[in-house]
Amino acid sequence: MTTRRLTIPTELRAEFASGVVLTRGFGSYLHLYAQDVWDSQVEPALTGSILDEHVADLNVKFRRGKTAATPDRSRAG
Repeated sequence: MTTRRLTIPTELRAEFASGVVLTRGFGSYLHLYAQDVWDSQVEPALTGSILDEHVADLNVKFRRGKTAATPDRSRAG
């Protein structure tokens, strides 16, 4: 069984404590957002007319394959 994990640097963990959203970004990049940043900044930016090609393309790019999760507690210590 393969466990897929992403290590978040210690100094950034507090920012992601409430949850994370991982999604495909532009090009071959992955984007990692704190849940509150996704809710307050990304989601509002994805609103608009579904008939607007630019808005539709952004929705497909950022929402397809989006994964939201709560980070595990650090095992270091």
